[in-house]
This record gives sequence, C-alpha cells and structure tokens, in this order.
Amino acid sequence: MSSSVGVSSVGSLLVRAAPSRARGGALSRRRKDDGWIVFRRNYSSSPITPFAGSERMRVAIIGGGPSGLSTALHLAPLASAGLISSPIDIFEESPKQAKTARSIGVGIWSTALEPFRVSDRPSHQLVWQKMTNQGSWIDQVGYRTPNGDWLVHSRLATKHHDTTTTNTNDEEEEDKHTPGLLFLRESDFHATLRMAVAAEELNHTIRVHANTPVKSLHEQSPHAWSAPLLLQDGTITERDYHLIVAADGIHSRLRKAYGGRRRRERRLTGASAFPTTPNHSTSQLKSSWEEHSHGETTQLEDRQYNVFRGNAPSDNNNIHNFQTWGEGKSMRFATVHMTHPAKDGTRHDKQVWFITTDDTTILQEQDPVQRKKLLLDAFADWHDPIGQMVASTPAEEILAERAMAHRHSIGPVDDMNEVLKRINKKRPPSSGRGPAMVFIGDAFMTVDPILAQGFSVGMEAAADLPASVAASCQPFQDKELLFDPYKLRSELMTRHERRLDRLVCLLRATEIVQALGQPRDGTMSGFLAKHVLRPLMKMAPNFVKTPFFNAMLTYSLGLGLSGNKKTIHPNNDK
Repeated sequence: MSSSVGVSSVGSLLVRAAPSRARGGALSRRRKDDGWIVFRRNYSSSPITPFAGSERMRVAIIGGGPSGLSTALHLAPLASAGLISSPIDIFEESPKQAKTARSIGVGIWSTALEPFRVSDRPSHQLVWQKMTNQGSWIDQVGYRTPNGDWLVHSRLATKHHDTTTTNTNDEEEEDKHTPGLLFLRESDFHATLRMAVAAEELNHTIRVHANTPVKSLHEQSPHAWSAPLLLQDGTITERDYHLIVAADGIHSRLRKAYGGRRRRERRLTGASAFPTTPNHSTSQLKSSWEEHSHGETTQLEDRQYNVFRGNAPSDNNNIHNFQTWGEGKSMRFATVHMTHPAKDGTRHDKQVWFITTDDTTILQEQDPVQRKKLLLDAFADWHDPIGQMVASTPAEEILAERAMAHRHSIGPVDDMNEVLKRINKKRPPSSGRGPAMVFIGDAFMTVDPILAQGFSVGMEAAADLPASVAASCQPFQDKELLFDPYKLRSELMTRHERRLDRLVCLLRATEIVQALGQPRDGTMSGFLAKHVLRPLMKMAPNFVKTPFFNAMLTYSLGLGLSGNKKTIHPNNDK
C-alpha cells in the first residue's frame, strides 16, 4: 500500500498513515482527520503526488561518530513522514558493540543540545534527558594568571534548560541570553546517541551498517542523480543514494577524494582581450594547479602545541571552574567540575582538566609515568590546585594529543559527475550530476581544539541539515523523483553559507583566545598580552570586563555579541 505525502501552505506535514507504521509516524503534535495525521513542523514545500516508479530521496551517512549519529536522528522525522526514503543508512567502520569512546570529560554547548530539547520526538527527548542526567552544567567560571591572580569572573547559564520553572530573578532572566555548557563523560555522550539511534532502528527510520567501512562512491554509476557506495571489501551497496553525508572524521576518505574540487570561474583573456588557442602544455599546467589547490584545501595543519587531558578525583566541597592563561610556550591550563552517575546509583565527582604546551619532549615521552612527571615539572611554579590535580590523576589515564586542524572548510559537492570527470579523465555513464554530497563535523572542518567546540559545531550542523532536505521535497519535472535535485543543491549551498558564518565567528575567537591566553614565545601578541592587556584587565572592575568576556563567548558560538541572536534550527517545532 503506497502512502501519499503533501505539505500544506502553512507548513503542516500530511502523511497518510500506513497500518505498519502506526507507532513510528509521530513528529510532534498530532490530530487525526479522515485518516490523515497532521504533523506540525516548520517544513514548507509544495504538495507531492507520487507516481508509479517515483523515488524518494535516499540518504547515506558515512561515519558513526557524534556528527553522523546526530545527523541521522535529525533526519529521522523526514523519514517517518515519508518525505525521504526509509531507512537512512549509516555506515561505520567499528563493530556495533565496540567501545571506542573514552571516560574523559567532554563539553557540549547548549546550542548543540537545544534542537533535541525542544523536540518532542521520543529519540530526541532521550538524548536531551539522558545527557543532562549523566553530566553537569558549568556555573561560575574565571580566568587566572600562573601566580593565581584572578583576571575576571563570569558565569554560564545553568537554568536555561529547565522549562518547568518561571524566572523569578535577574540571574535566571539573564540565562535566557547566556549559553550553557554541559560536561559529561565521552563514553556516556556516545552511548546516549547510539541508544537514540537504536530506538529509531526499531521504527525502521535508521539502519546502522556496523563494521562496514566505505572506500568511495561507485564512480561508474549509470544513475543520473544517485550512486551506490563502494565498500572497503570491494562490494557495492545494493541501494544507490541521492544524498551522501560525509561525517567520517578528521581523516575523512570522502573529503580527501571529492572535497575541495569545486572549480572556480576564471576569465582568461590574454593581452589582446581574446582567449588564446588552448594547447596541451597549458592544459597540463591547469590540471597541476587544480591538484595543488585540492591538496591545499584538504590538508591538515599542525597548530604547534600539544594537549594533555585527564579526570582528577574530586568531591562536591572542592569545585573548581577556571582557566589559567600562560605567558609563553603555548602554555594554558583549564579545569571544570563534572559529576556523573556510578554503577551503585550514586554520583561521582571529577575535576576534568586539560593542559597545553608546545614542549614536544613531553608528548614524545612514551612512558606514562615519566610523561606525567615532565608535565608536573613544566607547571611546577603555577598556582594551586593545578599540581594537585595532575598529581592525583593516574598516569595511564592522561591522554596526550597533538593539536591539529584543517586549513579550510569543505563546501557541498553539487556536481559529482564533473568532479569524477576531472579525477578520472572520464565522465561517468550518466546524464545527470550524480549524487549530492555534504560534509559535516570534522569532515567539514576540524577546528583548533582551544575552545572545545568541535562536537558542538558538528551537532549544530546536523540539526541544520533537515530544513535544506525538506525544502527540496517538491515535484520534479520528470516525475521520477519525489524531490527536486536542483533545489536540493541550491538549498545545500545556502546552508553552507550559514555554516560559514558560524565558523568564521569561531575561528576569529580562536585566534583572539590563542593570542591572549595561550601565547607563543617571541610573538608581539604574546608580549602585548603579558605586559599590556593583563595588567589592564587586573585594574578594570568586573562590571566592565565581564561583559566583554561574555560577548566574546557568545560571539564564538555564532550567537552575536549580545547572545540575543537566535540559532535557527528548522527541525524544531517550539
């Protein structure tokens, strides 16, 4: 029995309820009217009338990390409504039961969690409720110097997520415009997303292909607007996909293969203002330039410092939330208090801390005990309780990483067949553009870890995708597709510009924080930070400098300088 799908002019999604999907169809508020279920969403499109043999958009997500899982969860309402094909396929390299996440504490900003909070979809509420129960919100924060002097005090929102209370004082009213930061164990973070995806699997909206690494597209697909995937073992997927979401992390195969190959329009006129006759050597040189440009766009950049992280034991009587800004060698320390549930039903307290330094000898030390000793020696003259936290953390539990980031972000691939033609010197045997591809999370751009927004940026991007997909679900001229492939590409490019606006805010804030709080030796910014800006900050009253720090924080999250700018997630109904 086929289902009819349409969207009214006011944005209500209408789905003819099929008997086999009576439980899984709810998106938000529901009412039945002559066999129709009305789903109140912020999606807007023209009515879709299915034809025999017509196809809904098939979506594949490559990568089972936070960005990939979040993308699937936010697209699941479209699958339930019949706007896109069910199920959404997730391909991940690790086995389904593999425990790849760590117990280290990670921070998730409220901008990434808000789309789950305001949605009444059960899997979305599971994410919101379980994550907030398994972590703790950060409240009072401060910035210090290595000798312990306080530069500034500030606070983050802790009650913005409580929808059952009425604001009764200025502090709670301020929370409306202040972002919140939730800290929880990375293992709990991953497990919650997987649990929500498992709930969607029961509704047949999502299907996870574990231990199934993807090598590339099937580059000789005959389909005009889609392509199967070529798996690492050489097999080709049975389904072909119209939209491929690359969420396969910092070392993304799809980013390296297909990203950054968008040809820029150039006007080559020559001295006489007329194009010259092309020759073979010019063609070869142009190809060489394109390969060099592609390599430049997709490569990683060493940020010239190392990151060490750990969880120190703590108790509820000794709560510390502060950053200590160094005075050279890219040195910085930060810590927040985190509580998490234990197996016995109680909650355990931890001090999550991280240290940065450009001293490579510490990172190169292979013995965890000796590495910990080198860390303690490097920060021996810094204020308490920094040394105590590092000393109380088991050496084998201290994580050590080199700070890496991509030099450029990657935009959507809107003409895959043209890209394949340039790569293989031969166009695929199809008349269309092939599948659309969009990059999310670290595959889109791995950002400098200094502001700890990597997970949040990926989850925000996941919440921003469904609106672009839904907007393209309108009749297409050839009646074979229940979506407009040209509209899809246009919407993805518009979305990309929105994501760039958010990214630019983060990158600018990163450079400012690195110059002020994590200066390198021998730099003018480091000299000014130590000898000019910090003395001024110490003298300035808190009511003057706190708004500046709050503005920089909200700006880094893409919320504007005041925090009043709304991050629009069209996947939400409230």
